[in-house]
Amino acid sequence: MNLHKVQLLVRQVKKGEVVALYVRDDLELPFVPTVGMQFKQGISAWLWETDKGELMPGIETVTYDFDEEKFVCLFTVEEALNASFWNKIEGANIERSTYPAYYQTRS
Repeated sequence: MNLHKVQLLVRQVKKGEVVALYVRDDLELPFVPTVGMQFKQGISAWLWETDKGELMPGIETVTYDFDEEKFVCLFTVEEALNASFWNKIEGANIERSTYPAYYQTRS
């Protein structure tokens, strides 16, 4: 069975601005994710947990990064995610990271 390296990238947007990124970049899946697909974690933890409940966003885009040899799945949410599943990036660290290249064009 072939496994595919997959990174989940979630941008939290408020008033049109990205205020945080949530990343999980160590996944290997037996399939290639597709636009619209949703991910759910078992019953013991909520992958999409927020202070207000659970979200269920679908994949907006799937990008294959030739340099990193991985698929990057982009999601957008409006609320902060609470699950320990995610690595959170905030403030100036967002623009210093490599992640905006997956949702912003270069200028």
